[in-house]
Amino acid sequence: MKTPHRIATALAVLLAVVATARADTLETQMKNLALFEKHAGPPIDSFFYPRIYQWQALGKEAVAVWTGVNKVYLLKVAKPCINLDWAKTIGVTSSGGTVKTRFDYVTFDRQRCQIASIQPVDYAAVRAELSTEKGG
Repeated sequence: MKTPHRIATALAVLLAVVATARADTLETQMKNLALFEKHAGPPIDSFFYPRIYQWQALGKEAVAVWTGVNKVYLLKVAKPCINLDWAKTIGVTSSGGTVKTRFDYVTFDRQRCQIASIQPVDYAAVRAELSTEKGG
């Protein structure tokens, strides 16, 4: 049986994920994708997935997901994946808390897009570059 505290925590996480979704223009998404790709490490087969704290659409076939403050992964999905760039919320499938390339999916709007690649992102470097661009 779920306690009221656990239910409230689950709802807070869901609301945080929904609130962080961005409806950027495709041009902005492509610029952000290039930035994340610049600071992405080599592809990996899997990562541990306790939950998504935040996510960001990066065009029609990519999203960045945060599993912690600075734990960010670039997920690219197999084509076709229709309207991922306009998704308001997403989910990520996993097995035993692990997301695997070519086995798991990004889900949204009753769609499942297979994860084609996973790359860890040096998010501190992304933030530093964004800070430099903003002049601060």
